Amino acid sequence: MSDTVKPDTTSAVDDSVVETAASADEPNGQDTVEVLSGTVETAEEIAEEMADSSNNEDSLSVKELQKQVEWLQSQLQDTQDQLVRQQADIDNTRKRMQREVEDAHKFGLKNFAVELLPVKDSMELHDAELSNADKNQDEAVNLSNLQEGSTLILKILTTAMDKFNIEEINPMGEKFNPELHQAMSMMPSPDAEPNTVLIVHQKGYQLNGRLLRPALVIVSAE
Repeated sequence: MSDTVKPDTTSAVDDSVVETAASADEPNGQDTVEVLSGTVETAEEIAEEMADSSNNEDSLSVKELQKQVEWLQSQLQDTQDQLVRQQADIDNTRKRMQREVEDAHKFGLKNFAVELLPVKDSMELHDAELSNADKNQDEAVNLSNLQEGSTLILKILTTAMDKFNIEEINPMGEKFNPELHQAMSMMPSPDAEPNTVLIVHQKGYQLNGRLLRPALVIVSAE
């Protein structure tokens, strides 16, 4: 009876299992290339989108800057125009003020001179009346006419001075004031207190509170 030799199938099975497992563990090279290619394409697309976005932002930024530059230029032009107009106004005002100052120097006394004209007219008329008076006329009448004419002239002159706030300084019987009075001399007086104005030789005047001429006076001594 002959021995039958059986094939060893265990080793073949094991090798098949090992190959199958090995093939399962190792990745497919083509699939890996496809995955990597897709990843690269996606990265390129993202980079392109970012570049496009950056270009759009740069384009908007340039346009905004151009608008700001144009606005600033218009503001600068407006400011320059205003400065030119203001300079012209200043020049005109300066010239007008210069003319006014010159006119004030030349014609500052115009109104007062107009008020003095009636005084001169009255004095001329009064002088003419005295010249034409009858020499045989009573002397008392001549003196009366002379006094009336002089009183009228003085009244007209006083009215003209009042219109321009020219105040009279007549300190008779008042205390001596060195700011308004000028003492010519001093004399004793038993009836007056010391430094009292006894005699006014010449009246003083002030214009709007400013002294034009002090009053010349004689003051009582202590």
